[in-house]
Amino acid sequence: MDQKYLAEIKARADAATPGPWYAKQIGEYVGFNTPYYGFATRMAELNDFEFACHARTDIPALVAEVERLQNENKHLKEELREWENMTPEEVGEMLSGM
Repeated sequence: MDQKYLAEIKARADAATPGPWYAKQIGEYVGFNTPYYGFATRMAELNDFEFACHARTDIPALVAEVERLQNENKHLKEELREWENMTPEEVGEMLSGM
């Protein structure tokens, strides 16, 4: 995930009404309740709708990034454990080979 996309997601989240939000249906209309606006359907909550509409792509992208970082973290921890178990001589050999 590049920094531009992450900044766009953050800007949408910052512009939206603070949560929690709740889905709500009134007759044939579907919307969401927020603690500040009630049933959000007015133009004043356009930022909330922008945030909600982008969630379908933003959330999977964020989940993928979290999974990538968790995997990287796991591998780095494994590598660190290998280094911790090395003797000073082995560390010297590893560093000289880099």
